[in-house]
Amino acid sequence: MNALLHVFDSTKKAVTTAKRLLWRFTATDAVCVTILLLVAMLLRFPFIGHPEVTQYDEVTYANYAMHMIEGKPFVDIHPPLARMLFAEVARTAEPFKTTGLDMTFNQPPGDFPLTSERNFIALLGTLLPLIVYVIARLLLYTPRVALLLGLFVASDNALIIFSRVMLPDMPLFFFAFLSLMFGLLSLRAQKRHSSAYTLLAAMSIGCAISIKWTGLGVLLSLLFMYLLHRRYVAIVFTVAIAALVYVSICILMLFTYFPSGGMTSNLANESDATKLWVAHLQFPKLDSVGTAVKFLTPLHAAMMKGNTDPELVSAILKSQGAYSWPIARNRMVFWHDNASGKSVIASGNDVLWIMSFFAFIFDVFWILAWVAKRKKPPMSKHELFLLFGYSVNFLPFFFIERPMYLYHYFIALIFLILLLPKVMPRIVHCLKETSGDELFAQTFVVIGTILIFVNVFFTFPLTYGY
Repeated sequence: MNALLHVFDSTKKAVTTAKRLLWRFTATDAVCVTILLLVAMLLRFPFIGHPEVTQYDEVTYANYAMHMIEGKPFVDIHPPLARMLFAEVARTAEPFKTTGLDMTFNQPPGDFPLTSERNFIALLGTLLPLIVYVIARLLLYTPRVALLLGLFVASDNALIIFSRVMLPDMPLFFFAFLSLMFGLLSLRAQKRHSSAYTLLAAMSIGCAISIKWTGLGVLLSLLFMYLLHRRYVAIVFTVAIAALVYVSICILMLFTYFPSGGMTSNLANESDATKLWVAHLQFPKLDSVGTAVKFLTPLHAAMMKGNTDPELVSAILKSQGAYSWPIARNRMVFWHDNASGKSVIASGNDVLWIMSFFAFIFDVFWILAWVAKRKKPPMSKHELFLLFGYSVNFLPFFFIERPMYLYHYFIALIFLILLLPKVMPRIVHCLKETSGDELFAQTFVVIGTILIFVNVFFTFPLTYGY
């Protein structure tokens, strides 16, 4: 008990220290955070019950939640944390009698608390821009620049939609960038508080990986950041804690939802085995933690099969490759009403996505030119961290054979958004040198920023389905 009280006291002191670290200009930061919070809430919570049918894969995750509450074993290709969160949100909502939904597009949810699930995701989607703001401040950006970056995240069409649907991606983004926030705090905090932040970062990235394995890219980014600052103990500690969190969540899932074991069941009707990734896997009756740990091997083998088996992969909805993401040429239809012709379609903000990718390409060539001329990289540790974060969370998708979708780019996109303030002054300088007109260079950037937000308004009908 004393040890727990000590940890709690250390964490409380760490939070107090964080306030001193972050809010050097308290009044400005308070205004910026308030604006960002209001914008994020206004773009996520209104009309969240519309449409009153499942969008995209919501039907799948609604069935997952119901199966878990009823203790019916099944196998998904992803780790279990998001499904566990959905099950608990459903369990704590008003009682419902629905036990399963037909696995078809835009399915009425019955009395399943779909709106409660969406509100939970909207809460995490509201917090994400605030986390980006804090990360930007820790990267030593001014409050106004941090506010602009947060607004880019808060107002992106695709990110808004993923903040309003019962899908696992927003919890993934939340925990992933929360880990980076704590990691950056650990680098700036005093030694006695640094360990607490490192622990929180490791636990957060463990939760992210427990939602989707794509969180491993953020883990590598976090470890690279520690490597740049020679925090070798933090690297080993983070890997160990993240692995412990991952295994613990998997074991907790088995004991909480499937303690009696049993054969996997279909998500929809028992006659259609194609509705399952893995039709036959016997879950053991759990009599000890050792039994659960032993079962993790066949369980993960089944998950890997769902990710790599050619026959199963061929049944997945086809999509354009990763090459289409940076230029915002990949779209995802979430809902369509034939009678009215209205739709909810997720697509990136064309101006923001293309400008940010152009900034990345420009930065790479600028760095290469600088190194060729002066033999010394001009990058700060922060810039190198952001470039690495973008690359490691984007390039691996070119080597994955199964279909990849727009949301696989979001983590890399946010790294690019955080990189923009490092690159834009160089672009302005090049424009000034080329044109000989500093006002023209600055006007170019201002107009680009305005067009980003103008594009947001043009995408509202497809964002909200009205």
